[in-house]
Amino acid sequence: MSDNNDIRLHIGVLSYANPHKLRKCIEHVQRNSRTSWRMTIAHNPSDGDNDTREVICGAIDRDKRIDVIWLDTNEGYAGGVNAFLRKAVTTPGWNHIAYLDNDAYVMTAGWDQRFCDTLDQHQHIGLLFPNGGPYPIPGPGYTEVLWGVGFCWATTRKAVTEAGFMDATLGHQNEADWALSMRLAGYTIAALPEVSVQHDATATNNQNPANQERINRGVVAWVDKWNRYFNGKQYGYHHPQVTRNEDWPPNALYLERYWRLRFPHLNDNPEVVTVNGQEYDLIKTPRLKFYYRNRG
Repeated sequence: MSDNNDIRLHIGVLSYANPHKLRKCIEHVQRNSRTSWRMTIAHNPSDGDNDTREVICGAIDRDKRIDVIWLDTNEGYAGGVNAFLRKAVTTPGWNHIAYLDNDAYVMTAGWDQRFCDTLDQHQHIGLLFPNGGPYPIPGPGYTEVLWGVGFCWATTRKAVTEAGFMDATLGHQNEADWALSMRLAGYTIAALPEVSVQHDATATNNQNPANQERINRGVVAWVDKWNRYFNGKQYGYHHPQVTRNEDWPPNALYLERYWRLRFPHLNDNPEVVTVNGQEYDLIKTPRLKFYYRNRG
């Protein structure tokens, strides 16, 4: 695939320690990108991160397409991403946006042009991921998914402007949360399985108790947020009638399409019961095992 200087892509990379991985991330972008790209590194500071700062400064000196946002404090994943997004959506002429974790490595030559071409051809796509995602539905030139893993994605200025930035209050599940916000704004979530991005998952694999507690708090906050939005303030993670990602209305409608592809006749002739003179269909809805037993 030849270079395409007509496509302008603003790439964000979130930096926190891991200087060797950050260097590798940058090198893979330089080696495999074909658009007229620029990169903004949002750097979350850490104790003794001089080596990481040297990697960033060296990359900027060698490649004028790269710049940096030096954050004063550690803003976490969503806070750092939002710092980049604030710059990206206010930079005229750069309508395509992509993101990479500092330990994510693009393996597919021309990955950026494939992302941008897909977003241009299918302007209803709000978030586009590499590799794949859960509950895939084949589409015309892409695979629709429920959400994708947040180490790499692409979007547009228009989609970000309409859906808003990431919710920086959660601490985890940010990409699934943002995907739902994109869906509520009328956008499709998609993936390109032919675009390969490897990820070391440094933060997720960190077994430090404080890190695991942060992840657990984020999951609870995410479930609390959408239960209270869709069901009312009294509902949350620990409520006996808690609803989950698959239940929330935009996702439930997506999953209805997913299951119809696999069980097209699931509800053709449902059992009918009569209660107080009113007939009801008993509709089957596939859901994860155990969570919904002994509920109406």
